[in-house]
Amino acid sequence: MTSEEAAALVIDALEAVGVNYMLVGSFSSNFYGVPRATADADFVVQLGRTSVSEIAERLRPALRLDPQSRFEGVTATTRYVFHAADTPFEVELFLLTDETFDQERFKRRVRVSLLGRETFLPTAEDVIIMKLLWSERGKRAKDLDDARNVALIQKDALDWDYVHSWCDRHGTRQLLDEIRQSIPPGT
Repeated sequence: MTSEEAAALVIDALEAVGVNYMLVGSFSSNFYGVPRATADADFVVQLGRTSVSEIAERLRPALRLDPQSRFEGVTATTRYVFHAADTPFEVELFLLTDETFDQERFKRRVRVSLLGRETFLPTAEDVIIMKLLWSERGKRAKDLDDARNVALIQKDALDWDYVHSWCDRHGTRQLLDEIRQSIPPGT
């Protein structure tokens, strides 16, 4: 099973049970920026009355739910991990938090065509903001690269005032400024 097939299965399952979601992480930064390989697919979900067990039932046998939910430090939320059969690929479902930015980016999510279906992604601006925040919390270079690549590709299409506002609140404005300065003019 490919990463795209696994992500598509999860999208179909979430849509079938009526769970509000958005596909985040490298799938969203790949959509807006420069594609790179990934070992997982990350979703933010608002379960409502749906249980993770219901989702897991729809994904069997292709994806198996790890019986232990985990608290994830970088995103500061509970996550559920699904393992793809016969491959190291994982799908992670992160519960939507009450944190102001998490709520805002979820509210702003957009429906796009990806993986041969309609799915929800955060906006390009919210991908940059979140990648900078993850980079700051987890010290992960790939998140900085993803933020830079989205900024490089999306350039003037971005609402920079919105990005600046959240980066100022999160204390990641210096990282954003460094990324923007590293992009040669005219590219």
